[in-house]
Amino acid sequence: LMRTGRGQIFFGKYLGSLLSIFIMLFILFVSVILYMQLKLRLYDTLRVVSWGFSGFLRFFLLSIPVAALGILFSSLTNSGIGALGLGIGSLVLIPGFGSIFSRFWQPVQFIGFLLPTRAAYFMFHPEWWVSLLASLGMFVYGGVYLYLGYLHFMRRDL
Repeated sequence: LMRTGRGQIFFGKYLGSLLSIFIMLFILFVSVILYMQLKLRLYDTLRVVSWGFSGFLRFFLLSIPVAALGILFSSLTNSGIGALGLGIGSLVLIPGFGSIFSRFWQPVQFIGFLLPTRAAYFMFHPEWWVSLLASLGMFVYGGVYLYLGYLHFMRRDL
């Protein structure tokens, strides 16, 4: 058998995370679409499926950097619960810090853009080009987080 390299382990964790998120989001959106069509019947089928696909795609695009951030935190810690704590803590504390301290110094409000969740609001913008730029930004966030996690994982003692 061939030996597995560190890079394969790192990117395997990331792709496995994305696959599980994809499956979970797919089940969620299919169940919402089916409920809306079979139970509520408010809109025609094409509109509901189009809306569902659009929402699914946007949430999956948001999951690309969020999963990369989780893998970065996983490579920084030696425990799963530590990575979970860092992830939840950063997703809550960084925006909270920005909103509280922006009253005293206005540029602090931009600290929220360290995370993809602040930029994700622009994926739902009515202008198509703003949505497109925000969607491309999710790949940039994901690439930066993956690169940082990969650098740390390659140097870390297993």
